[in-house]
Amino acid sequence: MAYGINTGVNEPKVFHPSRRRGLIFQLVVLILLLAVSAGGLWQANKSGFDLRFFGYLLPTFLGMLGVPFLVYQIYALVTASYTLERDGIRLKWGMRYEDIPENQILWVRSAANYEGKLPPPFLRWPGAVVGTRRLADGRLVEYLAEGLGNLVLVGTPQKIYALSPLSAEQFIFTYQRLAETGSLTPLPAHSVYPAFFLSHFWSDQAARWLLGAGALLAFGLLAATAALIPSLGLVSLHIELASASNDAVPAVRLLLLPVINSAIFIADLVLGVFFYRRIENRVLSYLLWGSSIMVSLLFFVSLGLILWNT
Repeated sequence: MAYGINTGVNEPKVFHPSRRRGLIFQLVVLILLLAVSAGGLWQANKSGFDLRFFGYLLPTFLGMLGVPFLVYQIYALVTASYTLERDGIRLKWGMRYEDIPENQILWVRSAANYEGKLPPPFLRWPGAVVGTRRLADGRLVEYLAEGLGNLVLVGTPQKIYALSPLSAEQFIFTYQRLAETGSLTPLPAHSVYPAFFLSHFWSDQAARWLLGAGALLAFGLLAATAALIPSLGLVSLHIELASASNDAVPAVRLLLLPVINSAIFIADLVLGVFFYRRIENRVLSYLLWGSSIMVSLLFFVSLGLILWNT
């Protein structure tokens, strides 16, 4: 079947996964997480000193943990690509990169034509079907896909890669046409995992010190606030020399300060890591991580002023 595409010998062919369904699903979940987190924070601010306060804070903490992970999955889907070349296949999914030399590719076929059973990854949802599973023959199958439907498999001696190009038939057809020309210089085998990037990132002394100081201050604010609350009754969140008595609130609400500060720290951390990928943007990362230190110091000052005003 001809697809009317140009399959020039030296011209890479880039394919992308379907994005619409995965983006809609993940953006809806992200908005819900943000709404639940904001709602929990709002309700905690209005509640008294009882179990409800901590119950309202729970979704806020869960959102703080889940939002960065979901943002990364959205970024991975948007930037994902499968590039076919005469000398091999290049795969990209977020911070996961894989270059497969042509001489290591055993076959490329539709998952419907695979005789064995492919176990799906344990953690998956529309737009993020990623992870590895071990097959009965001892090989691994690694998923870099938007969904489980209409997968294309790339077989190598050590691993099978499960991909989801927008047109599986065109992907297979293009690979076969390129493979027929032969390869004189196969791509060098190359694998990059997110953990490798993070280890390289952590070897940067400036990044390590900035993030370490930011994390220490965020934790210190939480510890100091938690230590002070039992000795306080009511406090005024109005930073004034004189405060009306009806402005007083339970001291437990001071926990909102470290919660908000931690959310800012996590946001700066995630954005900083995103910019850090490119050398020319690393100054933005340092500025973001440095700003989280300043924000923590301002929250410490606010806590001190509130205690002075109490």
